[in-house]
Amino acid sequence: MYTMTKKEFMNTLFSAEGELMVMPGNAVGKIESVRTKLGTDLEVIVQISGLDVSFSAEKLFDDLNGNLILAE
Repeated sequence: MYTMTKKEFMNTLFSAEGELMVMPGNAVGKIESVRTKLGTDLEVIVQISGLDVSFSAEKLFDDLNGNLILAE
């Protein structure tokens, strides 16, 4: 499995709106929106089981060990 750098992770995630994403714990969610926050972090809104949940992209990077898995 390819581990992304933090820059690659953030760039890929920034343009992934509408795609499905494997979350920590192997849940699958749909990326509803991505927006910039302060500094280099992004806020990612993911719909999981009908609920919109907000995540810090920096925390996702750490939780996923840089292994971002997307599916359309």
